Amino acid sequence: MIRKYILLFLSVCLSVALHAQTADQVYAQAQKAFDAKNYKECLKQLDRVNKIDPNYANAFFLAGLTYTAMKDFRWAIEEYNAFIKLVPNDPGAFYNRGYNYNELRKFDSAWYDYDKAIRLNPNEAAFYYARGACYANFSEYDSAILDYTRNITLAPTNPAGYVGRGNVYILKGNYDKSIADFYKSTELDVNRTSPFAAVNILEPLLRMEKFAEAAKAYEFYKQNYKGSYLDMKNLAYYKKFIEVAVQFLPVKDYTRAWNGFVEAENLYNAVVGNGATEVYESRRYGTILAMMGYVAEKLNDTETALQVYNQAMVLNKNQPEINAAIDRLTKKKEIVAQNDNTDPVIKMLEPAPTRAIGVDDDKPVGVSQRLRGQVIDPGGIKSIRINNKPVKFEENGYFDTVVTIGAGVNVFTIVATDRQANTVSETIQINSGKDKPASTPNKPAVTIDYSPVYHAIFIAETEYSDPKIPSLNGPVLDMRKVYNTLTNNYNFLPQNTDTLVNAPRSAILDAIINKANSLGENDNLFIFYAGHGELVKQPDNSEEGFLVPVDARKNSFTSYISSDDLMRTIKYSKARHILFVADACFAGSLFREIQKDAPLMVAEAYKDKSRKLLASGNRTVVPDQSEFIEYFRLALQENREKYITAEQLIDSFKNQYKEATKLLLQYFPIKNVEDFGGQFVFKRR
Repeated sequence: MIRKYILLFLSVCLSVALHAQTADQVYAQAQKAFDAKNYKECLKQLDRVNKIDPNYANAFFLAGLTYTAMKDFRWAIEEYNAFIKLVPNDPGAFYNRGYNYNELRKFDSAWYDYDKAIRLNPNEAAFYYARGACYANFSEYDSAILDYTRNITLAPTNPAGYVGRGNVYILKGNYDKSIADFYKSTELDVNRTSPFAAVNILEPLLRMEKFAEAAKAYEFYKQNYKGSYLDMKNLAYYKKFIEVAVQFLPVKDYTRAWNGFVEAENLYNAVVGNGATEVYESRRYGTILAMMGYVAEKLNDTETALQVYNQAMVLNKNQPEINAAIDRLTKKKEIVAQNDNTDPVIKMLEPAPTRAIGVDDDKPVGVSQRLRGQVIDPGGIKSIRINNKPVKFEENGYFDTVVTIGAGVNVFTIVATDRQANTVSETIQINSGKDKPASTPNKPAVTIDYSPVYHAIFIAETEYSDPKIPSLNGPVLDMRKVYNTLTNNYNFLPQNTDTLVNAPRSAILDAIINKANSLGENDNLFIFYAGHGELVKQPDNSEEGFLVPVDARKNSFTSYISSDDLMRTIKYSKARHILFVADACFAGSLFREIQKDAPLMVAEAYKDKSRKLLASGNRTVVPDQSEFIEYFRLALQENREKYITAEQLIDSFKNQYKEATKLLLQYFPIKNVEDFGGQFVFKRR
């Protein structure tokens, strides 16, 4: 019994002793734990400080540092919020909170905090460096350069400012200035602790075709920065690219350079996966594409060069050498076209010619017959006429029209003229069965003589960094509904799908380019986007629809995704079918609409290439909680056919959707790409 009271007495004494400790003493223990990187113990001691003194400001500051070290950025922000309430004019607190916002990709909030820190202390170099990085993420390059220049003025011996400014000069296309900054940074890095300038200088040197100098610079990097930066796994693709470039470009071995660059691009696809998550990673991929274009041009492969050049321009519009190359190759094609003395070639897609004159026998009188095909000519097509009547056609020469079959022999003469007045004609003869009524023939059993592989990219944008763009609640849930339906009920395997949630512009475009380029003629691609869209009136009073990624800034159209951007990402894909489903405001204005005919039989619909957009509305605002997705998902779920075309699927619910929402679904071919009238076909498991 006595022992029991002694233990109780000692426990009370210990409790009194602990409470007798001052907040400063406990805080010192927390600081010691932080210095030892024992973050859990640090937070435990800080909790004790708060119980002793709820207004002990430094405890909140240290807690912010601790959560930052633990990469728990949201809790770090909460701790800095509490500190700032108690100490409203501490520049370090705003700077530190800004860092956490930056890590969460909330660049506007980060910019505000960095700007506040600068106002409170305009002589701290690090503040300008941080704000400059925000400006770079906003694509406000001139402001970024001003901040990096101020950083250099305040800390002239620190190499970091030169690296930051040099990177922005690349994004602006000022390669000479970026090279000068990187050389200066390397000169200041006397202890060889920062390899960034030594690596980043390779990019502008290659873009300026200074290949021997690039090889020398890479050798300098290897000798002075062994086992750093480029040896990281996530940069294996870039190391491969650099090594190929400095080995084969100086000696003009373009074939081996091309093969090596293709390997580097494949590595990029494998390593980066869903696309670049930050501006400099996207820039590196753009450089790979730029040099692939250079090599393709040297190999006299004009079309491939234009393909990769155009895709590089999607990622960054400020690439003067690529602009010059595109102009050069375009003029080259124009010269070829001007000297073109060959006749165009007519390739009929429907009806498929079975004889030399394309005879199709015994059609019922009065039925509609589709005539469609492609006129191919390197110089471009001036006109297509059928029985002397002009027919509309696409930039690639694709035409699609409907005629009515009369009694007897029906003759349709197709005349195509190119821009150099070279002309070709082809006659289609279709016989009608005089005693047959006009009726739809029985459909044969649907068979597709392919084993198509289905790929998908799902994009949901909800948490917008610009406070002027309201965040959304519905897109992620909508994306999951469609994803689950397609992967559970249809032939979409999870390993062939990419999901991007709150992805920046660069990640979205990267992902589409990578996926589209990797596909072959046996592949189909489904792209789903849910998020904000915006309709922009151009100076000529035309209207254009844009998708708005999470890192966009209100009314900064260069930070949006245009229909031209999307067209370039898929234009050169070899995939058989691409279907873009967009649930966003004004999504129907993304691409030009052209007339379309009634659905074909599935087997026929699948044969020819298609590139189509399905949008939840036209020039209209659509709600955050999407009724479109629910109608679309239910149509997929309730379908019991093994094969169903996108058009048949849409027809199954478009009227109910219109009645319920007063919105018109938009479904039409994407302009200026290889759409030959085919249909995306969903195949159930």
